[in-house]
Amino acid sequence: MNGDQPTIQIQVMSPHDAIGGGALHARGIAQGLRSAGLRVSLLCTGDGRPTRDPDYDEVFACQPRSWPLLWRFPPVGSLPFWYRRVPKTTAHVDAVFALSPVLAMATRWTLPNVPVLYCPAVLDQVEHPEAPRSPFTWLERQAFQQSRAVLLTCAAIRDAVERLYCPLRVPNDVRPLGIDREHALRVTRTRAELGVPPDARLLLTIGLINENKGQRHIARALARHAQPNWWWALLGDGPDIAVVREELRGSAIETRTLFLGQERTPANWLAAADILVAASRHETFGLAIAEALLAGVPVVLPDDRPPHTLSPLAATIRSHRLGLTYTRADPESLVQMLEAIMRNEDERRAMGRRAADYADEAFSWDGYVQRGLALLELECGKVAERAAHAGQLVEP
Repeated sequence: MNGDQPTIQIQVMSPHDAIGGGALHARGIAQGLRSAGLRVSLLCTGDGRPTRDPDYDEVFACQPRSWPLLWRFPPVGSLPFWYRRVPKTTAHVDAVFALSPVLAMATRWTLPNVPVLYCPAVLDQVEHPEAPRSPFTWLERQAFQQSRAVLLTCAAIRDAVERLYCPLRVPNDVRPLGIDREHALRVTRTRAELGVPPDARLLLTIGLINENKGQRHIARALARHAQPNWWWALLGDGPDIAVVREELRGSAIETRTLFLGQERTPANWLAAADILVAASRHETFGLAIAEALLAGVPVVLPDDRPPHTLSPLAATIRSHRLGLTYTRADPESLVQMLEAIMRNEDERRAMGRRAADYADEAFSWDGYVQRGLALLELECGKVAERAAHAGQLVEP
């Protein structure tokens, strides 16, 4: 350790001030590290100029460029630039939480004595298992094999990693990500101000609108079977918007479907929603689902049926009665689950209360960080003791 206050570096391939994605993940980890009394360094993408950010004690940035011959694999093409940048920014730290395999391996190869915890929130081969293996897949596999330890979001993802990448031989554990509570709970507009009628039953879907997220499956089901008082709101943008609109064309729910685009305050819509409905084919975690649970919204999502459907939170939803699951390829199955929740208002409200209680305990950045520090065996103040207690929390 470096002095009385150890320094942990978070490494992420996105700008420090990005709205979501890796930047949001990094800020959550920083919050947990600071709660544990640690200094927090950030290595991220940027223009390289000195940057100040109140969430971090220090910020280092690199503006990587891809080699021309590797234009199809920008993260791999940027590896030489990170390889040169890492020794200048990481040598003074005590350990690394690497969210990117590029940075994990750049650190491992240039500074082998710095312990690296590889903790990916997104995995290429998990999100796109049908895609051909690429140099980036190889780099992800190296990160699993050569990092000091690996922290994954749940047991279903660990199974997927061992099926799609390699057996995990290094110390590893599972712990769900935390949640930005303000992002999920800070309500600034009422349901009426959002334009939702008082007697409407609002279904909410959040995420990039594409084939993997599967909004077209929801649209197909609702176009055929939606009840007269059902409304559907979609937060997000993406290449499949036209496909979803075509599925709805001429149906009764077409005029009751709201395309909201990139909404910066999802808490307003979570507070207004009766059910969050998802249809992802493959997920590495499911942050929108976790935020909905924290907001007390029951969830309807696909069954976990690998390798065809990877839905890591499905078992949690069923076992804790936080919502219902359905067969992704069966539109009638989806509608049956929606109707089962809608027809029993008391049970829907009970699901919402259970969801909020569960999420408040399980999705904690402090708990996530404690699990990571325990894997790295860092003895700093009361961190080791708190990490041991983190193991008593419920895992999805």
